[in-house]
Amino acid sequence: MKNTLQTLDRGLQALELVSKSDKGLTVSQLASALDISRPIAYRLAKTLENHAYIYRGTSGYLRLGTAAVLLSHTASNPSFFM
Repeated sequence: MKNTLQTLDRGLQALELVSKSDKGLTVSQLASALDISRPIAYRLAKTLENHAYIYRGTSGYLRLGTAAVLLSHTASNPSFFM
């Protein structure tokens, strides 16, 4: 995409991928899906985790975090658009 921030774009793609996965994704799976190295995927996941947009369960799989759920809830609230 033109005129976008690559890291932010990847972060949003990562959120979409995690949200579409039934059991979550590993960092390796995320790296593969985004076509980036595992260390970059790890840092991207860690940043999203630090902001509670994803969390890493005890199994090591990445899942949506509370911040993503709250954002979704806020956006789906009819009063949000008034």
